[in-house]
This record gives sequence, C-alpha cells and structure tokens, in this order.
Amino acid sequence: MNIGANARIDYSKIKKEYIKNGKGNIRLTQSTLTLIQDINNTKTQYNFPVLENDNATGIKTEEIRLNQNDEFIVTSIGVYVLGKSTANNVPFGGYVYSTHSPTYHVSTSNVIQPLYDGYLRIGVNNINYLDKFDLRKFENVEKTQWNNQGDVNLTGATLPSIELKSDNMFEISPNLTLSGAKKNAIDIIIPTAINSYQLSLVNNAGVTQRFLFNAIGLEIRGILCQNGAVFQGTAPRMGRR
Repeated sequence: MNIGANARIDYSKIKKEYIKNGKGNIRLTQSTLTLIQDINNTKTQYNFPVLENDNATGIKTEEIRLNQNDEFIVTSIGVYVLGKSTANNVPFGGYVYSTHSPTYHVSTSNVIQPLYDGYLRIGVNNINYLDKFDLRKFENVEKTQWNNQGDVNLTGATLPSIELKSDNMFEISPNLTLSGAKKNAIDIIIPTAINSYQLSLVNNAGVTQRFLFNAIGLEIRGILCQNGAVFQGTAPRMGRR
C-alpha cells in the first residue's frame, strides 16, 4: 500500500498536533517496523515486542524495532509466514515471505493453516486500539506458486509471485500510534497451535533446495515520528489518529 493524498493530509494534522504538545522539533518520515517471532507448537498466543530495548525474547537481526524516544503512526500492516533455506537442517540466508500454506505442493504445510483462523490485537497502555482483526485477510494464494522441477511434466522450478510493497498489506484506519514511552502490546491469538514445515524443491540445475518455514513476521508501515515520544510528567498523547 502506497501512502497517497489522504496520508499527506494526515501528515499536516499530525505535525500540528505535535507542535501543540510542545514537540515541534520532531521529524516525520515514512518508515517500517519488522517484528518476528519463531513458531512454537505449544503456543496459541504470540507477543511481538516493539522496542529496541525490549530483549525479553531476543532481537533477530532482521527485525526493525522502535527507538524508545520515537513514536510510530501505523498506516498499514502485513502478516506473513517466514522461511529460510536450510543446509544440514541449519537455516541460512535471508527470509522468504509466504502468504499461504502451499498444500498443493507439500501436504505437511497444512500445519500452518490455523494461523489464518486467528486474529491480531494491538494495545497501548492496556487499551486495545485494534482487536479481533481477523488473519484471513492475510491469506493470499499467488498466481505463480511454488513448482518443483522434479514433478512430472515440469520443465523448470518456480518461486511464488509476490509484491511485498502491497500484497497482504492492509490499511489501518483510523491510524493508531505506538510509542517508545508507553507499553505497546502486539499479539496474534490463534485457536490451535501451529508448527513449522519444510518445503523441498529441485531447481533447474537438478539440485534439491530446502526451505524451513518456522517464523511469523509482521510488517508494519507508517510514519516515524523521531523524538516524538512523550514520557510521564509531560503532555498526554492520544493512542489513535
């Protein structure tokens, strides 16, 4: 989802609000948060820490988190299943983003399907500003899908078609604000525990490549308000815009 005319109007309103609260020196820019949690086959609730200094579950190198001095106005969110290539069962390389379980190719991938029966919840200071946001919105079976050269009548292996600037990104309206000065809670709640799965492909050179899908990723896009966090004892902030 690209930020357009309506977001430019919001930009002006946001700037005025910060000036009113004594934060006229903030810098506003488009930005992204990337939050990742490993799949655990005993969990039905996943919490995604937001801040750079929250190391309760460890911070992955691929994550982009919020500095405690900043605020982040959320305009769109995407939910993905993440995987990496594996060698000798050890994941390596960057994440591959998946928008569905490819049961047509590997039947064991249906262990991830209950994810799409769950929902997303976002709260700030114990107030839920987004609740029961169903994850079915984020299930998208691409036109071009995983194909294996080893399958009958296929002349080459293919990867899924996906446009990460837009696919599975949903606008959040009204917007909500995450703050480095507040308690942010981002949770995915699912009815049944899910599990990781492995997908194997024979590429065009006849070499088998394996992908282990074992994480859930949130892409959160919006407006970063540098030095916008307001700590206790200063002017109050609103959770929504």
